[in-house]
Amino acid sequence: MWSWLATEQQLTHKRFTRFVDRLEPTLKDLALDTGTYLGVAENRKKMDNLPVGVSFIGLLPLFFLDAFPVNRKLVRKLTYCTTLGTLYALSVDKLIDSQVESTPRHIFLATSLFGEFQRSLMGIFGERSRFWVLHDRYFREHHSAELYHIYERTDPRNFSFLQYQQIAKAKSAPLKIALAGLAFIANRPALIKRLSTSIDDFLVGFQLYDDAMDWREDYLQNRSTPVTVRIASMMEKQELHIKTTGSNIYEVLVHSSDILETTLDESSRWFKKALKNSEGVDCGTWRKLLYHLMETNRKTTEELVSAKVMLLFGENNLSKASCEIA
Repeated sequence: MWSWLATEQQLTHKRFTRFVDRLEPTLKDLALDTGTYLGVAENRKKMDNLPVGVSFIGLLPLFFLDAFPVNRKLVRKLTYCTTLGTLYALSVDKLIDSQVESTPRHIFLATSLFGEFQRSLMGIFGERSRFWVLHDRYFREHHSAELYHIYERTDPRNFSFLQYQQIAKAKSAPLKIALAGLAFIANRPALIKRLSTSIDDFLVGFQLYDDAMDWREDYLQNRSTPVTVRIASMMEKQELHIKTTGSNIYEVLVHSSDILETTLDESSRWFKKALKNSEGVDCGTWRKLLYHLMETNRKTTEELVSAKVMLLFGENNLSKASCEIA
């Protein structure tokens, strides 16, 4: 169903490679590493099935072509812009989260990505387009979210799911910029508000899925997410005395609870909201994507439950860990 995305991804990769070739030599390998993370560099994942990860995010404009019949060549330019903007946002996010050592190379790469992003957008819209009003608004939201993320992320006591939703929506400004771009090119600005709401719902659902998949790394890095906050709460409320071989307290706690399954269920509820907010708009490809993500959540939940059964009742596992709750 998603094989056509591979061709589009290859075209984006070619253009991204030309951009990398223009960079200062010591930034090139770093840029390709960043590109691989998004799935635009040579070592990208195969796309026989749509990968649930950031590898398809840059292709977002293509999911809305039903609603915005636009020249394919122009859409591919916008897809390249979306890829650059998303790479820039991810680079900044990784620097803020201290996922990479903050060196001048990483800072210069982020500014290079942003510069190419802006230059490419200017080539499509020119400087007098009303498009830039929404562009600036979405980036203000993005900056506010990142600043809040810096000061509040390490203390679970500051966690608010409402704020979490707002951050998830605002941190992916390039995606809504892509939607606004399509709407202005197709002269259908009236659809921006409704489909932006659908994208917002998608982003919260996608972030919840990501948090469920990356819970271990988030917990060890002291990042506050719905999953890690629930883990901390359970460890506070229950005095756990756990004797394990090769396991940690939080590992046993997570796999003996329904924290991950609950988070995936919440994720699917947001995807359902995204579907509802796209009703009445001709965007069948976007809706197929949302159904695909809901099905992925369902399958992942089944896998988690099966793994839990093996952990709790498998003969080989019973001898490895025991848990006493005082």
